[in-house]
Amino acid sequence: MPYAMPNEALVDLLLPAYTCQHFGKCPDATWCPREGHVPRGFLGATGALEEVEVVMVLAEPGPPKDTKPNLEKYEHFDDDPKATLERVVKFVYGCYDEATGPPHNHVRWFLECRYGRMPFDEQLRRVWITEARLCSIRRKGKPPMRWYTTCEAEYLHNQLRTLEHASVVAFGGKAHDSLRRLDWPAIEAIALALPGCNQSGARPSWENALRKLPAPFPNPGRRFGGLDRNLRRRR
Repeated sequence: MPYAMPNEALVDLLLPAYTCQHFGKCPDATWCPREGHVPRGFLGATGALEEVEVVMVLAEPGPPKDTKPNLEKYEHFDDDPKATLERVVKFVYGCYDEATGPPHNHVRWFLECRYGRMPFDEQLRRVWITEARLCSIRRKGKPPMRWYTTCEAEYLHNQLRTLEHASVVAFGGKAHDSLRRLDWPAIEAIALALPGCNQSGARPSWENALRKLPAPFPNPGRRFGGLDRNLRRRR
């Protein structure tokens, strides 16, 4: 399965998450690679940083997939955290490439609406998909603010600063709150994952976010039929 790593500048920002000092202290932050519990959920920015047009901020990765064929577990060696990060990127790419769940399918819909029939790998040069919190949360409901502030300060803020030229879309209330705490301007939309994506206003909020984004960078090799036509596709 072909996949490309994020730009090295973003890799350098995320590598410390694999030796994070907050495991066992940050609520629900679990380090257990063999069960899929590692920082994850990010993808894209596979070219030059200046090619990134949109940063999509989600809340946090869902629980690790525990059934075949998408069983999620990682081999990790303490002296080579980058290898773990690479395995994470490969797994996350597969989830989006195959649209294995609602959030992956909805992200693909969002990108197709913006970029038409541009190949997914090319879309990933123009977008950075990330999470407000890099670890899964075991409990249901909206967690307290303190469950997010560590990740916001140590990881999310640095990603946004590195891509400060790009427009930011925050999906879901937890992502909205994170961007507000960081005082970072963002277009707000309903979550792409369950249960938010089942709200009647979810799809219109995504369409509204698409309309608020600046036009895509010119690319003479790309052919597609415009936003309104693409919004009707994959409904």
